[in-house]
Amino acid sequence: MRRAASTALLVLAFLLAPPSAAASESQVWDEDRIVRDDVVVPAGTTLVVRGASVTLANAALRIEPGGALRLESLPGRSAKITGEGDGSFVVAYGPTTLAGRPDAPAIVEGLGGLASVTSGSFAFTRGFAVSSAPFEADHAVFRNYTSGLLLQVADATLRNVTFESGRGLGLVTAGSHVFVDGLRLVGPGASAVITGSAKPATLANVSAFAVREALRVSKAQVEAQNVEVEIAERCVFVEGASTLALRAARCVDFTQAALEAVPAVKGVPRVDVAGLVASSRSHGASWIVRTQHGALRLADAALGPGAKVGVYGDAVVPAISNVTFRGLGEWNVRLDAPPDVVDPSAAALGETAGLGRLVATALATVRIEAPAALGIDEAIVHVLDAGNRTPVRAPIRSAAASVTFPVVTDRVDAAGLYVRPAYVVRVEASGLAGEAALDREGRAVVELAPAASPASLPGPGALALVAVLAALAGWRRARSSSLRATA
Repeated sequence: MRRAASTALLVLAFLLAPPSAAASESQVWDEDRIVRDDVVVPAGTTLVVRGASVTLANAALRIEPGGALRLESLPGRSAKITGEGDGSFVVAYGPTTLAGRPDAPAIVEGLGGLASVTSGSFAFTRGFAVSSAPFEADHAVFRNYTSGLLLQVADATLRNVTFESGRGLGLVTAGSHVFVDGLRLVGPGASAVITGSAKPATLANVSAFAVREALRVSKAQVEAQNVEVEIAERCVFVEGASTLALRAARCVDFTQAALEAVPAVKGVPRVDVAGLVASSRSHGASWIVRTQHGALRLADAALGPGAKVGVYGDAVVPAISNVTFRGLGEWNVRLDAPPDVVDPSAAALGETAGLGRLVATALATVRIEAPAALGIDEAIVHVLDAGNRTPVRAPIRSAAASVTFPVVTDRVDAAGLYVRPAYVVRVEASGLAGEAALDREGRAVVELAPAASPASLPGPGALALVAVLAALAGWRRARSSSLRATA
């Protein structure tokens, strides 16, 4: 028999040989046994494994719709399903319960199959799969698998559950409503992958050690709190039209990022994080928090050391409050956003960011164009803060047609406010004066008028146009090249 089910996010294959044994009535297995032929639990039947070990020797256990499976541990005696061979797996279309005990967890180990994840999709074959049915697990252990546990369109509750393996994915949910309290992930094959559901998933008290990713959220809504991750490539990864609310998380010794959020074809992520503590001893990561498009709110966090950049935003303006940065290689906060996303005239892009060093600087170039007949021998360029109109540097005197000077593109001010400054450039030359603000492209056209009466415009023959071009060959290109350098 062959049954294949799929969704837009999932490739799921259950491969079964023709069953040679069937549980025709409710049965209790309370003695150890080896199963060499596939077992089917039909509708109206419950299979209970009570304090015993069942070995599937290249055999499958299938729970039909209307059937049920229950693993029930006894004091000091675990209920256990062990797979021997890649053809060993469990697929359940009926209610499934793993009722372990603190001294004798329910154990599922050694099941076969394959599982992998790529951007926007994952593949899962065999393993332990529950589809369109309730699932409950308390004090359970999944270990030494090559795929993991799949919950597809299921209402699931997991308490005190451990996933431990060097291969596979661990916990994978697709279109399911999931509540987790007490989740332990150990090894490269242990992750929590929450995907493809508008129903919220709630995770609390999650610990992970030596994993690739502790939590991956793809096109889903997740609320997670009390998350501890030690040694990971990425602690949390969010993609597509996902919403993540993360509270009280600690990520130590990551190699790529503590938190990364990226868009997908059909949506952008929204991430709200409070209470994140992240650092790494490797010092090889480009950033601690990275987000592209979407929205990011980061509050009450301590970031660093261990990366070049604390918070990197690409086409997103993060709201940052009460964040402490320590020992970062280059920048506390780094933004790279197109003009239609970020308005440089806006003073504050975030809230209190914690005192830190200068975030970013670049070079601006001002080119002065005026008819030679006006007899302008020297121009004085004043660079003013657009908000309080105070000078941000000493006046620049130049008889040349252009002048180059540094400007601050991002900074943390003395009050701890993270800002991207907006500038006004005022030009004075031979009794004429005028000013204009730099636009989004770093350009301004200043119309000079007699300095004594700037409101009375002279006739066309007396007008001079001074084009103040801060195309920020410096500003924009330096930001791009700096970003490439940090990557």
